[in-house]
Amino acid sequence: MRLKYFIISLFIASVQGVMAQGWVKKVKGSVIKITTFKADGSIIGSTNGFITDGEGNAVTTYSPFKGAYKAVAFDSDGKEHAVDMIIGANDIYDVIKIHVKDMDDAVKIAKNPASNGKKLYIMHYSTSHVNPRYGNITKTEKFRDKYTYYSFSADAAENSNGSPVLNENGEVVGILQSSSSSKECYAVDANFANDLTTNGLSASDPTLTAIGIEKSLPEKLEDAKVMLFMSSSLGLSQHEKVVNKFISRFPNQPDGYLAMADIDYEKNDFAAVEKDIDKAMQLSDKKDNEHSTLAKYIYSKCVYKPNIDYPSWTLQKALDEVETANSINHQPFYIFQKAEILYAMQKYRNSTHAFNEYKSLMGDNVDDAFYFARYQAEVKSKLYQQALNDIDSAIVKNSRNIIYHTEKANLLYRVGKFDDAIKASQEALQIDSNNSVAYLVMGLAYINKKDKTQGLANLRKAQQLGNPQAEGFINKYK
Repeated sequence: MRLKYFIISLFIASVQGVMAQGWVKKVKGSVIKITTFKADGSIIGSTNGFITDGEGNAVTTYSPFKGAYKAVAFDSDGKEHAVDMIIGANDIYDVIKIHVKDMDDAVKIAKNPASNGKKLYIMHYSTSHVNPRYGNITKTEKFRDKYTYYSFSADAAENSNGSPVLNENGEVVGILQSSSSSKECYAVDANFANDLTTNGLSASDPTLTAIGIEKSLPEKLEDAKVMLFMSSSLGLSQHEKVVNKFISRFPNQPDGYLAMADIDYEKNDFAAVEKDIDKAMQLSDKKDNEHSTLAKYIYSKCVYKPNIDYPSWTLQKALDEVETANSINHQPFYIFQKAEILYAMQKYRNSTHAFNEYKSLMGDNVDDAFYFARYQAEVKSKLYQQALNDIDSAIVKNSRNIIYHTEKANLLYRVGKFDDAIKASQEALQIDSNNSVAYLVMGLAYINKKDKTQGLANLRKAQQLGNPQAEGFINKYK
């Protein structure tokens, strides 16, 4: 009886093998083994995966990619291929879509889900002959409206996570996932993994930022523009990769060249900046943004990088560029930009007038930074009452900014309003009790009120807190 049962079992297994034999060889060539590495070259882990189209796109498990800076895929002949791009990922379902170089043997993904009771086959990676393991579906669950999660009984081979799970026609329905049981298997819909893609916010997605391998650019232009902007927070090297991909994908869009100008400015390659902006200008209709952007870089170089020699970039040229921008398209921002440049040129009254024009255009829709910028121009123009009004407005907008309070105290002291200067200093100390400038101003105000005891006490406190001016005043008034 036992012998008879054994022969019957062998016959059934043989039939199952014959059923699979029609597609097993084709699918085997699409299954890959993937190994991931940390930045130092040490191995993170290995998993299985499979090619989903003729362009080398593949899906696999996400877990081994977390923290990875390199990944390689091995085909069924044992040949190594580079994983050069991350296309999308989902850490909840532990799936990721990648691109593998020089591979085009693809599986066929089923359009329709498999139903309960149907047989599923697991095609694990092998460089030799492989017989798919199989079992029947015990449960299906829908997720995200159109995808299926499978539970099925099968004896999966060891380390077969990420393997394709196929129906009886040799079509892939799912990706094998980890299981605590050797007999109960799970698979997430292959269509879900294959539909993964980047979007505009992918540059800040922690699931993707946890991977050091290059990410793909979104297909849609607007999404790609968002990623271009967001990638600036990733550091110069990663940002430059995104910019180059954007320019390659959308060579007729000025955004990529403007982003490259930012990178070249950080590299102090000002000639390249001019070329980038010139290219963007050729592709732009109005061109005001490009003139304004060039003015921004020239101004920034003159103010913050004055020791780098580049004679053609002067504040006058920056002013000319922003006035050209404003003549093309009259915008409040260009007036604000003009005011900043005039301030840097030490044309303080002209700067104040430009700030006033900006305020007339914006109405009450201005922030504390505006009031502080105009305050500085007014102080230099000796328009002290206007300056006091503006620093008060800045404080109303942002009462916790200690600089505004100490600036107010200092100006009140300079115009001889010593009681008000002491009060402003005390308000500053309520925000930061260790602010040395507040103690310095308060000490000088008390001394000018003929209260040398209080004055010197506050000056000594400023000295204790490291104020570099305090010692000189102490020696002068003690």
